[in-house]
Amino acid sequence: MSRLSKTAAVLERLTMVPLLIAGAAMVAIVVAGTFWRYVLADPLLWTEEAARYLMIWIALIGASVCIRHGEHVRVEMLVRLLPRALRKAVDVVVAALILVFLGVLVWIGGGMALEATRQTSPALGIPMAVPLAVIPLSGVLMGLHLILRVAMLATGERAGVFDWAEPDQDHADWEAGR
Repeated sequence: MSRLSKTAAVLERLTMVPLLIAGAAMVAIVVAGTFWRYVLADPLLWTEEAARYLMIWIALIGASVCIRHGEHVRVEMLVRLLPRALRKAVDVVVAALILVFLGVLVWIGGGMALEATRQTSPALGIPMAVPLAVIPLSGVLMGLHLILRVAMLATGERAGVFDWAEPDQDHADWEAGR
């Protein structure tokens, strides 16, 4: 395993641990909210808001892992019709466009999070900068995963990275590495 592959794997693990913790916390909060509401007839007012913010964090941070494996939303049917060399060129152009978008996301999302430091959430009473901080954070993580993915494709490494030439083999490699 090359240094590039190791870096990508470490970044993925560092991304997955908080996702697992957030997922477990969200389940616990929803169960507690349901128990208090329907069994104790004394609803906790903050559980729905906390679960919503955790779900948003999980979705946006989890999207970076999808990008690492090339599983972001795209139209594969048209690209598969192209010759292999052209497929790689399209992949690079799409990656560049995604990086531009992520740069805008980090810039604008960071500004929104900074502006929201004076606002508090209605039920939790936390600064709105906390839920909004996921926007620039996820943009940075997505960008890092995408750069590593493109670098791995450019050097001919696969290591769980989607390759247009053999999508079924990539899926099998990813499953084997789990």
